[in-house]
Amino acid sequence: MEDSVIAVETAGNRVFNKMAAILEDDKNSSSPVFSDFRENFGGGYIEGDHLTIYVKGGISNQELFEEKMLEKGISKDRYDIQTVKYTYSELESQMQSFWDFRNAKMANNVEWAKNIYSLAISQAKNCVKISLSCDLDINDYPELQSFLSEMSYELIYLDEAPKIVEETTSLKPGMPLSTGGSIGFRCKLNGNKGIVTAIHTSSYSSFNPIAIGTSPISFGNITNASYGASSDFCFVKISNADFSAIRKTNTSPSYTLHATHYVTFLPENYVVYLVGKNSSSARQGHVEDFSGTVADHAGSDWLICSYSSSRGDSGGCIFAVVEGDNCIVGIHDGKAGSYKYGTKYTRMKEVYSGLTIY
Repeated sequence: MEDSVIAVETAGNRVFNKMAAILEDDKNSSSPVFSDFRENFGGGYIEGDHLTIYVKGGISNQELFEEKMLEKGISKDRYDIQTVKYTYSELESQMQSFWDFRNAKMANNVEWAKNIYSLAISQAKNCVKISLSCDLDINDYPELQSFLSEMSYELIYLDEAPKIVEETTSLKPGMPLSTGGSIGFRCKLNGNKGIVTAIHTSSYSSFNPIAIGTSPISFGNITNASYGASSDFCFVKISNADFSAIRKTNTSPSYTLHATHYVTFLPENYVVYLVGKNSSSARQGHVEDFSGTVADHAGSDWLICSYSSSRGDSGGCIFAVVEGDNCIVGIHDGKAGSYKYGTKYTRMKEVYSGLTIY
């Protein structure tokens, strides 16, 4: 996509953000009325300034929901609620089960498995998207057909396998690192101050110590790293008293990332931004798939986006504008074929429960 001088909350994003705020307020109330909405949420997608929301079985309090949306300035013509067959969590389970099935066959050198490249949840179509070789005819493999018959899926035929390019792995989000990558954002791990960035390998000791750019003055060491299971990130503990991390990005103008605010879910086509070491301003893109697989990388919870990226942007911060705040989504890790992928902050929290932004 394009560089953007100013990160904004688009009209379509705003509809989703208001919906999310209503559901969050209801969840925390003493008498919640939208429990079925939250439990049966099936995803959604943005088209222009219109949001389509999916709920398995519909919602029992739609009129009240419409009143709440109107109170927040969102009229009925800006969104619609449709009934679908599967919740988002059910699609996640289908995707993970099939990816595990495919990977087990890969381990046994089953030929058809090598021609299935990646999976993702299509929120718009309420199914699992399967990217595969144009040479693979599923009708030739009864075992594969049998497994797929238990799923809701769409086949995406590709001429060739996506080529993975891991874009080399006061401190500001997006600044260059001696690892070859970029700073993600500042955070703490079990109370220790530091930053996160991409790792691209579990053998991180050879990278230490970490410095800004090619500077001989280091600011810290990688103390924890996770490479695999939908994650490619590490925590760099700041050990040099001359350095401190701030929340502003390296772009012009710089954006302040809201302390403690991060994104837990986004619909397809939600506008997001990337800042890496090659960014003169935030690069705008859209959420292609909020949960997906990446070629032969482990895990099925990668974030897939459409922003532009260059070698060295790995580790750079992905953020979204929510209710006027620039909130963390995750970090950029690389590209596979035409799409870009990253590690969600929610995944980082699952790996290291003691990780917090501040």
